Amino acid sequence: METSLIGYTLQAAGVSHNDPILTKANKYLLNRQQYDFGDWVVHNPNRPGGWGFSDVNTMNPDVG
Repeated sequence: METSLIGYTLQAAGVSHNDPILTKANKYLLNRQQYDFGDWVVHNPNRPGGWGFSDVNTMNPDVG
């Protein structure tokens, strides 16, 4: 989650979204996104996704 917050803050401060650091951070986040469905999908029937604190618990992303 820190990666997303730092990226947001840098962009809010005026750093271009094309900056190599932000591009690398965004690729990292997209590669880490979890797509496994859990019981919470009832409230989000579209293709849900999120980020968790663990690669093991992919059924319950912490941030979605």
